[in-house]
Amino acid sequence: MKTFDGYINRELSTIQEFTGTTKTTTKLRKIFNEGYSTYDFTFESGNTICITEVKTRDCYSYTYPDTVLELFKVNNMFKVVCDFSNKYGKVFKPIFLVKFIDGLYMIDMEKAKTTMSIKYCPMHSANDGNNNFIKKALVHYTLDNAIKLN
Repeated sequence: MKTFDGYINRELSTIQEFTGTTKTTTKLRKIFNEGYSTYDFTFESGNTICITEVKTRDCYSYTYPDTVLELFKVNNMFKVVCDFSNKYGKVFKPIFLVKFIDGLYMIDMEKAKTTMSIKYCPMHSANDGNNNFIKKALVHYTLDNAIKLN
């Protein structure tokens, strides 16, 4: 069964894999992987601070033509990037980090090709076996411009 804590632990493993893969080019700043935060962690690359959402998928990168995030999550991340940029006067960037069975991909959310849809999805990723389906607005990110890290 996919529990809330199970998802948090999987995402933490993905963050650790990312930091191990990119330790010479990035600096981990803070992990917020609590489940209800707008994003999961921040890292610094050059003069840019990256606000990063993490998803760990149980499929190969080529199983679907794209990978998705809920629209409200995308909107919240862009709002945080703008708020932080205005408040601190630094460069912030939204990043979507996706772990598939066959690799780890980093997507620059400002540059990636996207489409949108509304689909029936489980109310929550983690469930107790009794999860209802609801309509969700989704942003679909292609991996065309993603950076494959491993």
